[in-house]
Amino acid sequence: MSANVASTPPIPEKLVSQLLSTIEERIIPLTRQGVSNGSKLFGAAILCRKDLSPYTLATNNERISPLLHGEINCIQQFCTVDFPDPSTRPHPAKDCIFLATHEPCSLCLSGITWAGFNEFYYLFTYEDSRDLFGIPYDIDILQEVFRVKGEAESEEQVPGRQLYNRKNKFFTAKSFADVVGEIGDEIERKRLLGEIERCFTSENKMANNPKAENTIYLTEVEAERIQSTVRDRLKKCTEQHGNPKAPRDKTAAHQQATGSALMADMGGAPDPDLMQTQGKTASTIPAIGVGQPYPPCIVPSSELEPMKMSDLKMETHHRGRKLVVKRESPVVTLVARSWTMVQDEDGSDAERLEVLLHKSRYGEDVLESAKLFIIKEPYFTLTDQGEPTIRIDHPSDLIICHEDIYNVKTFDDGEKAEKAATRFKTQGNTALKQQDLPLAHEKYTAGLAIAKQDIVSGSNPDLARDIYRNRAYVNLLLGRLDEVKTDARASLTGRDDQKSKELDSKAYYRAGSAAYNQSCWQEAKSLFQEQQKLTPEDKDAKVQLKKIEARLREEETGSYDLMKIRTSLSKSRSRVEAGNFTKNTQVKDSPGKGRGLYATRDIPAGEIVMCEKAFCVVWGHEEDTLTAMTYDIRDDRIRVAPVGLAKALVQKCLNQPSQTKRLMELFGDYQGDGKDVFENDDGAIVDAYRVHDIMSRNAFGPGSQFGEESARNASTGVWKHAAYINHSCLSNTEKQFAGDLIIIRATEHIKAGDEIFHPYDASLDYETRQGFLERTWGFRCVCKLCEAEKEDGKEVREKRMELLGEADAFLEKTPWAGAKRLALRKAQNLIRGLDATYDEKRWEGLPRRHIDGLKIWLVKASPR
Repeated sequence: MSANVASTPPIPEKLVSQLLSTIEERIIPLTRQGVSNGSKLFGAAILCRKDLSPYTLATNNERISPLLHGEINCIQQFCTVDFPDPSTRPHPAKDCIFLATHEPCSLCLSGITWAGFNEFYYLFTYEDSRDLFGIPYDIDILQEVFRVKGEAESEEQVPGRQLYNRKNKFFTAKSFADVVGEIGDEIERKRLLGEIERCFTSENKMANNPKAENTIYLTEVEAERIQSTVRDRLKKCTEQHGNPKAPRDKTAAHQQATGSALMADMGGAPDPDLMQTQGKTASTIPAIGVGQPYPPCIVPSSELEPMKMSDLKMETHHRGRKLVVKRESPVVTLVARSWTMVQDEDGSDAERLEVLLHKSRYGEDVLESAKLFIIKEPYFTLTDQGEPTIRIDHPSDLIICHEDIYNVKTFDDGEKAEKAATRFKTQGNTALKQQDLPLAHEKYTAGLAIAKQDIVSGSNPDLARDIYRNRAYVNLLLGRLDEVKTDARASLTGRDDQKSKELDSKAYYRAGSAAYNQSCWQEAKSLFQEQQKLTPEDKDAKVQLKKIEARLREEETGSYDLMKIRTSLSKSRSRVEAGNFTKNTQVKDSPGKGRGLYATRDIPAGEIVMCEKAFCVVWGHEEDTLTAMTYDIRDDRIRVAPVGLAKALVQKCLNQPSQTKRLMELFGDYQGDGKDVFENDDGAIVDAYRVHDIMSRNAFGPGSQFGEESARNASTGVWKHAAYINHSCLSNTEKQFAGDLIIIRATEHIKAGDEIFHPYDASLDYETRQGFLERTWGFRCVCKLCEAEKEDGKEVREKRMELLGEADAFLEKTPWAGAKRLALRKAQNLIRGLDATYDEKRWEGLPRRHIDGLKIWLVKASPR
């Protein structure tokens, strides 16, 4: 123990932000795990005074000893585990700051003092512990044991005295609210008070486990209808395989499509994909048949042989062929598909053309976007209602032929050619001003087709450069990031005059922004540095380079300002700017599980294992959200699928072919044809079936961060690196989210070489959990916990779940605050009853999770 040693106090704003971050990101995960094991809601940390990074983190461990409060346990670990050698141990007063979640009790005040810490901070006061957590004993002990009436004091004066001296020769103690009160900036003060309130809520509700309505129910009739519809269609297709296409009455076909489109616009058209669901959220939901995958066309259209509509054969993929068609009717837009009537180029025949699921791009239905289309290797089949149709499953199999581009001619008059190219450029500029980005892209592309012709580029090469530069900007807004970089580089003049430098600076900025948005930090850095060379005074380049350094630092150190990230989130800003910290992990073969993620170094409990931005995420509040029932003929199962995410993944691959390979590295049941061709002269190539299967095996939800969600509008995403983490009910990590940034933290010490696990499903019912894992991910868990439950037998498991039902009812009806002895006895009896369902030898060393809720209740209801 030493007297107070003078030290430089941290800046209040930084101090509170870092302390809150440490509690939320490091202590609460440990506390949550401790509570589930029977300990209490108290944690502590010893921080480096210089940078506020943690030396030691610990939680309450009273299940071992009543003296091991969070603060005492932390001091013990600091001195005996983390720094057992006193000669290398940081000095408690000079080098350290002590942090406690709750204002330390009399025992912990003494421990902190005797250990030599001269400065400590706490989030919850004694009054908070009493009022929010129902724990009055800190105040009771200080009042009853230590508060002695002075000789000149009256009985009325004694309660007005402080419970202890918060500033004395041994230490200075402050609550977070005290520190915030020292901040002069009112806006910053209010912001931090709001963060404190949020942290209050987080810890106070930590033990609660609200169960949202997250199930979609189908009646047996509807389930059978989905299955029989798909089976009947397949049977008919098989029976008619190879039959030549029958001629259509063009007038009748046009009238049919026109009438259906009109009904759809009026909201009265029947949608055969929609199924009626049951339960609290009864409504309709689209149902889609999957399970007959086939690869997309990878041959450029220029190398495909033309065919006529009359050459089509039923249930046939016409490999090596292409069909040019004209739209001749309005488009019927349904929830999961769009269709229209098309004719041969010469108008000699007609047929139905439908696009399944991936029917829009940039907010516009693809069939509405043009009149002329090229269908690559057309697939002629039947609809679920038995009507013949040309079906597009892979959006890259449909080439949209915009008239201005498709009909561009080769000029022999340079002046006319230049005027035509300039006219398209002007039209593109107008469309851009009106924010019609697809039209702007179309006009710029048409202009380039002329401006690149030798007769123009030979005399005026800057015209093509100008159009490339403008299209680069449009592509940036459309998310076509690969094309941004290509266009920007094609627009460079390389000249030294000031105007040319400014134009090239714009190009480098657009290319750098595209690289930044693809998380290609080094490439982005190089491009912004080139911009800075051309226009040294440009502030935008300096800002971007500073942001890149932050991203590189995050990737190298795993140090994130999570508090700042979280406070900046909103529905309109749900995707964060952050680097991916993955250097502590590597992907390796996992016996019996394909590939898994492994630690490359020892990772202490509470530390970040990895952080990663989503490869793609769709939030529940966004228009792209779409949930469907899918019936997979391969395993005869109906599943709830976030097909809105599948659509978003396909769109990302269409916009950024360079990213497709990264996605395709993940496991999916359907592996394609082994020909990984993701781009050709026609543009991006995307296997929509493969994307769907990859999504089905690798997607998970980031939680309801921006409002209420259910199974119908659940946020879902794919995190490329985190997707390799395999399931175990006995996990060693937990996942958290800040927007689309996933944070994987160790919940126990992970050794170098250990595989990293987290639970895909945490249901306490063995049958429910195993069924969900098998339906969704195609496996049954064989971890030690599941094997123990399996050996228990069905009768024991049912008895355990029956008792768990009683426990849930008790917890729901019985508040822990102010609980009577009878309630305490009831909880203890329920725990004993549940304990009796566990075979001691079989369950040795395994968590008895069915008792956790009761233990948490008993911890909160019992004296500290």
